[in-house]
Amino acid sequence: MARPISKVAEPVLTEREKQDQSVESVIQALAKNPEGIQATIKLLQELHEREPDKC
Repeated sequence: MARPISKVAEPVLTEREKQDQSVESVIQALAKNPEGIQATIKLLQELHEREPDKC
């Protein structure tokens, strides 16, 4: 009879696989809340276009 497995080897991801997972996560977040992302981009554009305050 075979011995029971005492430890399951975790898969080792390459840097490319980690990067692909990160990109997929961002894409899913964008798909779940497009209006919020668009509003955030608009806000950032407005802040960027605004003149810096004079100190």
